[in-house]
Amino acid sequence: MLMAIATTRAKESGSTSETRRSQAWFQHQAVPIIGATIALFVLCALFVPGSVTGLSLNAMLPLAAVLAVASVGQAIVIRQRGIDLSVGGTMTLCAVVLAWFSTRHAVPLAITLLVVAMTAVSIGTINGILVARFKVTPLIATLAVNSIATGAVWTYSKGFQADVPSSVNSFATSKLAGIPVLAWIVVVVIVLVAVITSRTVLGRRYTAIGANPRTAHAAGLPVDSYVIGSYVAAAVLFGVAGVLLAGYVKTISTGLGASYMLPTIAAVIVGGTALTGGKGSIIATAVAALFLTQLVQMVLTLGAPSSVQLLIQAAAIAIAAAIRGVRWSALTGRGRAQTRS
Repeated sequence: MLMAIATTRAKESGSTSETRRSQAWFQHQAVPIIGATIALFVLCALFVPGSVTGLSLNAMLPLAAVLAVASVGQAIVIRQRGIDLSVGGTMTLCAVVLAWFSTRHAVPLAITLLVVAMTAVSIGTINGILVARFKVTPLIATLAVNSIATGAVWTYSKGFQADVPSSVNSFATSKLAGIPVLAWIVVVVIVLVAVITSRTVLGRRYTAIGANPRTAHAAGLPVDSYVIGSYVAAAVLFGVAGVLLAGYVKTISTGLGASYMLPTIAAVIVGGTALTGGKGSIIATAVAALFLTQLVQMVLTLGAPSSVQLLIQAAAIAIAAAIRGVRWSALTGRGRAQTRS
């Protein structure tokens, strides 16, 4: 009798554990956008096959990779209850520094990349200090810094275009195992940032500060340092995105990164990260960047004008916000009640 009861309880415990694991998987932030992205590619294959040919995908993936890197930087700031509108200026300025130092002034590439990194760190530090120390609203602070960076681009380049070194262009347009190398780079970036933000003490403190800065400050955590650090990390990723984009397109214009302000925010929101800070998924943000890029490519393949991109991004933000408003916890609780009955 006792043996039968123990066996029954063990089965119930195993079933409960399995149910919890299933619920945890379906509640994972990256699952909805991964499912939506898979569905999008299936729809493209059925109704717009021209958007999923080998040539089309090879043209789309590098652009998706650039957007993903920049969006991950945006996600890092948004999870600290901020926003960074200096993404366009940072990307363009870093690209211009790369082109002009290495091509126009014949500075060795290694030193040029160091100057690019210092430029990105300087922009991020200014943003972080304005927000954390001087308590300037992130929207205003980063928009002002974006204007300064854009002004620096025009002042330094005099409005003329410049080419990146051929070695950078060859690397950015190369392939590894038949896949654009930029796609591999973004995978490395995503894994690195995801591990740091979710698997380390630094990442757990970063999440705690973003979720509740006052409680984190009361617990003795250096809130301002983490906020500044998040803007620095974002600017570095913006700089990386700018260098990768410059290498891919080869010729740099003064408006190279200007169009990335809204898409990065859209990717973060569509990926499920709330503007109120705290938890978020780096993987979901990167997948959302792929989703938005392929969605735009599908629409353009259908013959729509390029201006429709802004409408797509706005619609994606609105839909993502609406979906987030659904009380999924109530639905999950209802399913759990049905399981128990």
